Amino acid sequence: MSSRKYIISRLFDSILIYIVDFFLCFLLLFYIPIRSRGISINIWYLFMLYLRLIFIEKFGKSVWGYPVLEVVKIGLFRTILILLPAILFATVIGYFLGVRAAWKRKSIEETFSSSFWLLCYGLPVFSTGLLFVIIFSVELDLLPIYGLQTPAVAYKNWVEYVIDTVRHLVLPIAALTLTTTGIFFLIMKSSVLRTLNENFIQTAKAKGLSDNQIMYKHAARASLSSAIDIFGLSIVLLSTSEILVEYTFSIYGLGLILYRAIAGLEYLNIGVASFLLYSAIIIAVSFLLDIIRSFIDPRITTEVEK
Repeated sequence: MSSRKYIISRLFDSILIYIVDFFLCFLLLFYIPIRSRGISINIWYLFMLYLRLIFIEKFGKSVWGYPVLEVVKIGLFRTILILLPAILFATVIGYFLGVRAAWKRKSIEETFSSSFWLLCYGLPVFSTGLLFVIIFSVELDLLPIYGLQTPAVAYKNWVEYVIDTVRHLVLPIAALTLTTTGIFFLIMKSSVLRTLNENFIQTAKAKGLSDNQIMYKHAARASLSSAIDIFGLSIVLLSTSEILVEYTFSIYGLGLILYRAIAGLEYLNIGVASFLLYSAIIIAVSFLLDIIRSFIDPRITTEVEK
């Protein structure tokens, strides 16, 4: 029963947050840009136009004459091609290296790894991307600089198309992963350090279990809730960094579409559609992860009962 109460509570919170984002989108991307141009118009009338744009006109058409939903759909697909691998890589690397660093605390390995990932976390993603471009594209001439496909190339088959796309994705994914793994590494390391002081870890040591068994089967499993928090955090952090990555590598994904809309280079309807879609994805993923965590960690539903 407590789990059901928790799910209903989180669903209500998610809906409430999205409603707030809905009105925030109206203010930031619809009302303020129009008023900043000196156009005097009633806010309620403008809000009716905002609702008409979304629910009746389906966000209208882009500057190229294509339906906005089609443009946003293509942009979302390109964004997922970069965002999903980066999320998986950052979460897995941060999880396992964070566990190992906590187990090897006060060692040279732990000091070096903590310093390295803290440095990576402090680097802006666009600077890392430009550094990769200089090294791997300009100096070594190994990988493409921008876009998702090589311009004016006729592919003989779909294999060549996939290989060319993957080559274009390597640098954006690497830049996004490198600058994001640090925070997940630090969170996981801190969580496991607290777990290592628990009695069941000492019991496992007394039983003569190997370091790997204690580290990954006991300490890491006990910190699984933190790993889910890390994955949820990665959705938010990488979504914001994705805009800078797409701008740096000239990939016309959802992030770059939103940036150009905010900068006034596209119609407002594209910005509204991108903003609402971004918000919906982040809120939906956060809700699902909260539900998963409630089944893994019963202490969460216990707090709801209290």
